[in-house]
Amino acid sequence: MSRRQPLNSGKLRIAQRRETVAALYLAGKTQWEIAKTIELNQATVSRDLASLHAEWRRQADVDFKLALGEELARIALLEREAWSAWHESKKDQVTTSSETVVCKRGTLTRTQSRRESQCGDPRYLLVITECSEQRSKLYGLHAPDRCEINGPGGQPALIKVVEVIHPDGPLESLIARSKEALSRREQGELTVSTAMDGQSRAMNGME
Repeated sequence: MSRRQPLNSGKLRIAQRRETVAALYLAGKTQWEIAKTIELNQATVSRDLASLHAEWRRQADVDFKLALGEELARIALLEREAWSAWHESKKDQVTTSSETVVCKRGTLTRTQSRRESQCGDPRYLLVITECSEQRSKLYGLHAPDRCEINGPGGQPALIKVVEVIHPDGPLESLIARSKEALSRREQGELTVSTAMDGQSRAMNGME
């Protein structure tokens, strides 16, 4: 039986360093910040992250396949139980009744049996159908669901088109229009102010 060889000091040091790099990376640190924190060059941190990403992808693939296999096995078990219960529910139901009669010869017991045919419990078929649906979804056999976006009350949604201003074209025109509007506003305020001043002088003259 082969025994796992212990890590040498160099590999152990690299493993410990990558563990620290992973913790800092998952905490949102950039490569430069990680390098500065643990006093390494950025190239070393980049190589460590590349190795970590490869390991994470491999582990995610293994975990996904394991989870998929477990779920499929669980569905298969439930489906077998449902099939067994379905066949059991189709068996004829036998009802036995007994009656005790007192006569001159003593006490007699009469037994009667009645057999009734059963059509089966359809609830087990629903379970089997659901198992098949779930298995098909896990295998990706279903067509993608179609989603429609509606407005209030189920009415068609209104789409508002927004013009995107390109910095090399209409932007100058927008700036010119803004300056023109501002100039008109200032002139309007000046006109209103001049009119108010004239009205005030007129009222003072009347006094």
